Amino acid sequence: HQRADGGRRRVEDGDLTDVVSLMRVFDKYIDNEFNEYVVYNLAAMSFVAVSFTQPRLTQAITGDGHLNVLEALLPFHKKGFDIKCFLAGTSEMYGSQVNSLGYQDLATEMIPNSPYAVSKLFAYHMNRVYRESYGMNNKTGILFNTESPRRGEEFVTRKITKWFAQYMYNDFGNGTKLELGNVNASRDWTHAKDTVDAIYKIANNKKPQDYVVASG
Repeated sequence: HQRADGGRRRVEDGDLTDVVSLMRVFDKYIDNEFNEYVVYNLAAMSFVAVSFTQPRLTQAITGDGHLNVLEALLPFHKKGFDIKCFLAGTSEMYGSQVNSLGYQDLATEMIPNSPYAVSKLFAYHMNRVYRESYGMNNKTGILFNTESPRRGEEFVTRKITKWFAQYMYNDFGNGTKLELGNVNASRDWTHAKDTVDAIYKIANNKKPQDYVVASG
């Protein structure tokens, strides 16, 4: 939350699995002070491998969590507040499906292959249902992989670069090998700065619709 006059930003406690806590935060800030409001839901249990060991928690945060956001925002929408809601979707929702050219777009069938992807697909469809049923200004950005030096070390790019740095400085001693998973996997990568720029433009677009964000 940032005031239009450049005032201080504030951090509030909340829990995506607790719709009441979300209502309290929104009730505190959504009033007649501003002409419009933008809500970004970027939260998820986003590490695919962990979603297989914690599928219920993944759904509670990633899927049901966004439903809680929508339910908490709905009363304000019905009161006439101009609220734009952005959901960070994921290319994982497609699974292995591609079109005739070998690409994925808004028309590509979505057959997710992990609990994380299933949870995101649930959130994606709920975002659409609330948009179509209640007229809410909801958008989903279907984001392909976002990369930067801040990428978590459990992801392949940071895993490789960290290992290489340790190798160059001879930190291993006994020569630990770099172990990777599926080396045949294919991914589209976009720099985080470009992705965030796209997210901002999508969220602030007055037309509620969905977009694919990728580098090609």
